[in-house]
Amino acid sequence: MAADTPISAIDTLLVEASDGRSDAQYQLAECYAHAWIVERDRQLALHWYISAARSGHRRAAMRAGITSLDSTLVADRKEIAALLKTAAESGHPGSQSFLAWCFHHGQLVPQDLSVAVGWYQRAAAAGDVKARHNLALCYQRGDGVRKDLERAFVWFSRAAEQGYPKAQLNLGRALSEGWGCRRDVSKAVHWYEQAADAGNEKAKLNLGMLLIGGEGLLQDDERGASLIREAAFSDYPKAQYVFAQLLQKGLGCAPDPQEALAWLQRSAELGYAKAQLLLGRRLKPPESERWLVAAARQGLSDAQYQLGKYYLRRGELEIAYEWFCRGGDAGHGKSAHCAGVCLATGQGSGKDRAAAYDWFCRAIELGHERSSAAAEKMAAKLPSVMHRRQTKN
Repeated sequence: MAADTPISAIDTLLVEASDGRSDAQYQLAECYAHAWIVERDRQLALHWYISAARSGHRRAAMRAGITSLDSTLVADRKEIAALLKTAAESGHPGSQSFLAWCFHHGQLVPQDLSVAVGWYQRAAAAGDVKARHNLALCYQRGDGVRKDLERAFVWFSRAAEQGYPKAQLNLGRALSEGWGCRRDVSKAVHWYEQAADAGNEKAKLNLGMLLIGGEGLLQDDERGASLIREAAFSDYPKAQYVFAQLLQKGLGCAPDPQEALAWLQRSAELGYAKAQLLLGRRLKPPESERWLVAAARQGLSDAQYQLGKYYLRRGELEIAYEWFCRGGDAGHGKSAHCAGVCLATGQGSGKDRAAAYDWFCRAIELGHERSSAAAEKMAAKLPSVMHRRQTKN
């Protein structure tokens, strides 16, 4: 008998799926999802995943949930959530893990971090590697559970030993920085290498930086630069920014200021705020303004301060004052001081000595020592303000 052709194979699946066989429905969904035998069609894939899940196929329920995250697809997401919960309650680790993720991020179900942790724990106990990694993140951040770096370390370790690159990366970070464990740079290097070998660009960058900044046998500037270069070529903007610095300084590679600028621009174009700030400081107007604005709008306080100075030099005092205030609100001491100066002198704002005094005090709290003299000078002009402050304290 001749072997089935691709067409007859899919026809067979269609017949069996239409007859209600859950395994055939699931396999047909996989074919449409991954373009096996047929052209990719995510809507049809979702249809057959749901059909299989209704017939009790637990993995299909999980896959239906994952596929339905595509907002362009038409689906009854309440039904999908119910099917997913049924699969999770029946003990399917993958469904438990994904249901936990849904509660964690407010997808398909309302966000509930404590419920998410409960499902992560059940799936992690059953060996689900993603649940183990995500449970570690919950302990690391204090999401839905008391922050516990030692427990985070334990779960990162278990997931890393199962070969999960993200867990290997985070385990390397923990060992490198010594949170939840005793600091061990040589072990950090091992886990970074595991994740890097699996193609994790963040691990390549972290390993590269560890080798460049390493001591004794760990130091290897050339290998470190090579790893960071690999990550940069994979369009990882932070790696591009760091590689630009290496090229500028000639650290681990030949110095090349022109190529450094090109990498800095690539990083900035991909939205990396620190690269945008550095370009804004290096380039001339109007390009400098473009990049400073881009970085400042991302909330980078140093960029907000630099942008305030930029507009101050141009005589656009109201805009300068606005950016100094934003920088000060974001915790930048120099910005807070400049906002105080604007209010004290009426540059870009109405004169307001009391508000100026408050900004100078804020700058002092943020570590800007020069603001102490300015605050004392302003306080001398505001005895009533000083009296209220002293009474309050």
